[in-house]
Amino acid sequence: MSEIPTNHGQVLAQEPIEITFEVAPRTRFQKLLSRYLPKHFKKTRTYTIPSTTLGNLVRISEILLSIKKKEDSGEPLEITHQVVQEHAFDFCRIVAIAITNTKAGPKRSLAETIHWSLDTNELLAVVMMVMKQMNVQAFLHTIVLMRGANVLDSGTQKSESPAPAMTSPQVPGNSAEV
Repeated sequence: MSEIPTNHGQVLAQEPIEITFEVAPRTRFQKLLSRYLPKHFKKTRTYTIPSTTLGNLVRISEILLSIKKKEDSGEPLEITHQVVQEHAFDFCRIVAIAITNTKAGPKRSLAETIHWSLDTNELLAVVMMVMKQMNVQAFLHTIVLMRGANVLDSGTQKSESPAPAMTSPQVPGNSAEV
């Protein structure tokens, strides 16, 4: 069973998150190692997800933007299976990018290990933690401050033309001119 953190306080405080999950042997050689030399084959792996650097923030954002919404052109179950088939490995790549957090990027083997080791609930929990760890809101605030915009302004600018004067409704038989 995997150990996925549920403490969102770690994410908000920008502390590194540790995830631990079981790794099943993929080849016959790994099965033999795990049976006869267990100290040479680790059954569980622990990874640390630090706060995401700007370059990896862009990488993860590109992957997330590549995921398109499917049109409702068929059965919901069929659409779900198509989305899983097309984008399941993308979510594993997001987690792998967050774990490595380097300019070189993750190795494909790390994404494959995540793909074959986590179930859907665990993968969703880790991806949500990565999304919170990205702290996109702070990045957007930086852009707003660099542009010189007022953070408290709601974005609507008042027009330069004067506001129309308030007039009282005209009642028949009661004229305003005397």
